[in-house]
Parts: sequence; structure tokens; C-alpha cells
Amino acid sequence: MRRLLVLTAALTLLFAACGDDSGDESFDDPGSGTTEVLEGDDLPDQVVVFTPDDTETDANGEPLTWTPGIEDVLSAEAALAEHIEADASLGVDPLETYARQYVGIGEGEDVVSVNALCAVDDLDWEDQLVVVADGGSCFWQATVDLPTSEVLSFTVNGEA
Repeated sequence: MRRLLVLTAALTLLFAACGDDSGDESFDDPGSGTTEVLEGDDLPDQVVVFTPDDTETDANGEPLTWTPGIEDVLSAEAALAEHIEADASLGVDPLETYARQYVGIGEGEDVVSVNALCAVDDLDWEDQLVVVADGGSCFWQATVDLPTSEVLSFTVNGEA
């Protein structure tokens, strides 16, 4: 089930009012059993975020360990856009032309995994992690180290 940004904003304000100075922008809702979709004006178009409760692994089989928040996604988006623009040999279109699925991986809350899809008309991409074999530059996966803004890996699907 989709959650509206209003709920997310209300929870953020509630935590801020309670003196939460941790800076953790995680919107994980343990045990909810539903997909945590962060959406609205703060996130780029065609972006969803999944929690470890929603799916066990990313598109590469890495276990999910945390839920990226809005600032995490925006940081990763900037690093990926720069990476794609700087390396034409990747053969992919600009970042904003893809639907992007974000998850948190790794021991700390500092690495995000991104699954990108250009053809989403027949896919339930907002509610489940989509893993596609082949498909060429229409589908790619990346990992981004948030503290350094380094794109650790960037893999474009092969052609069938």
C-alpha cells in the first residue's frame, strides 16, 4: 500500500519535535508488511524506496539492512547523474528517464543500491523490486557510497 508524503512529513515533524538529533532520515516502519513508498515534491519523479520488510535482497542478491531516507536518495541521485553524464561509454540515457528503486545495503547506513528501469508500463515496479534478465541499457543497477558520493558499481543489463 502506498503511503502519502503527508504521513511521512507528519512522522518527521513528530520525531523532530521529540528532540531526535540523530539525523537519521529513515522511514522504516518495522512489521508493517507493506511497501514504504516515499513520494512527493521532495523526491524526484519515478523513485520508490523499499524497506527490509518489503524485500530481502536488492537486484544483485545483496541483503537489505536499512531504509534510505529522502536525503540519502537525493545524494545518490546527484552522484548517479554525474556518473552517467561523465561516462558516455555506459550507453545509458539520462537518469531522470528511468524509474528507480532504492534500497539500503551494507553494514552501516551508508550504501544504497539502485535498480533502474526504462520500460515500466507492464511492471508493478512501485510495489515490488523488479529483477530483469537482459534488456540492455533499458535496465541497470548501481551502488552508491553516500559519505563519498562514489558510484561503487554500475552494471548495465546485457542483450538477449
